[in-house]
Amino acid sequence: RISLRKNQERVGRKVDVLTESVSTDGIFYVGRSYAEAPDVDGKVYFTSEEPLKPGDFVSVRILIGEEYDVTGASV
Repeated sequence: RISLRKNQERVGRKVDVLTESVSTDGIFYVGRSYAEAPDVDGKVYFTSEEPLKPGDFVSVRILIGEEYDVTGASV
């Protein structure tokens, strides 16, 4: 419950995200912001109109906060 509440509080905020990969469904990019530790915390799933590659940084507006992950769109 705590994780869900914290992630829902992030909705509407803009964060810088390090692009790591593309999701298995090919729809979302997957990355992390300063708030997600590698291999420990959830991920940031996001869309982008511009093609991205691993290592790219992008500003993402958080649109959905779930229990472990957040989803957003690049801005």
